[in-house]
Amino acid sequence: MPQPIPVTMPMPQPQTQAPYEPAPMASPPVPLPPLFSPVPLPAQAVEPVLNEPLLPRVDIEVAEGPRKPKSKPPAEFRSGVKYFNLGKYSKAKKSFNSALQEHPDLVKAFLYLGLIAFEEKEFETARDHLLRFLESNPGNRKANLVMVKIFKQLREWTNLVGILERLLGLDYVCDESNIKLMKELGSAYIFVREFEKAKQTLETVFHFDPTDPQSDYHLAMSYFHLQDFTKAEALLRDILREVPQGNRLQVMAESLMEKIR
Repeated sequence: MPQPIPVTMPMPQPQTQAPYEPAPMASPPVPLPPLFSPVPLPAQAVEPVLNEPLLPRVDIEVAEGPRKPKSKPPAEFRSGVKYFNLGKYSKAKKSFNSALQEHPDLVKAFLYLGLIAFEEKEFETARDHLLRFLESNPGNRKANLVMVKIFKQLREWTNLVGILERLLGLDYVCDESNIKLMKELGSAYIFVREFEKAKQTLETVFHFDPTDPQSDYHLAMSYFHLQDFTKAEALLRDILREVPQGNRLQVMAESLMEKIR
């Protein structure tokens, strides 16, 4: 058999490799800011309760130009005021009613109409006009003080108590500015049979001004209805000594004294 021919295979040459160099490290990532930055609560803050009402939204007002001057009242109203100040009530009423026909929301005209009706002793008309005015001006002191006199004339005692309590307020004090209203309130409590309130109010009045026989009489009445007859009799004796014989208050004091006896 023929001999195989030897084949000489070339040997691969070793390749020189570049020395290993590590890749440079990337710079550390920059942290992104959170979407909502937490705001620390003050030390004494309380977390909101879920069922509390939300605060109303407050809109920032845009500055505007200078305010426009108030428009003048209509000519009929101004004429009515002029006639009222002159005591010409008939012409004043005509002017105010004419103004209201053209301007039905001119509530101040009802104030003047009420004052005119009171001066003319038309107390129910005066009450209705002034109540219409007080609907939009409940704090007007002049109108309220006239209403006190009107309710007293009409013997609307419950309404009288309500308006006097509103005029005096909750924390009133007995002084020169309030003494007359307190006397009226103490007397009005008698007529609505609030005798304990009458006693408390009129005792305060008595300590401030013990020389008013009418207030003393109403205080005696409150004592009588509360069955404190000793105090009632003592006040009535003072009234009978001070008030002239035949005076209406003297007659009422004598009548109440007889009931005690």
